[in-house]
Amino acid sequence: MVLVEGRVIGPHDLGLAPRRAPAAGAGLDASRIAAERAAIGASLERARRNITHAARDLGVSRMTLYRLLAKHGIPP
Repeated sequence: MVLVEGRVIGPHDLGLAPRRAPAAGAGLDASRIAAERAAIGASLERARRNITHAARDLGVSRMTLYRLLAKHGIPP
């Protein structure tokens, strides 16, 4: 049982830290772009910058990977 003074139970009522407000512009699209960029970078690193191997690792064609590299400003 939790007793509070207001109508809503907040994190402080449960002894938890308050939630941080999301950063401005950190919406779903920004998160997707950041994850895409990270996946491409990690794949290129694993493939030692070999485009063919990185594309295969990501499950995309080489042309798609080249387009993604251009989109994110990552040098091939």
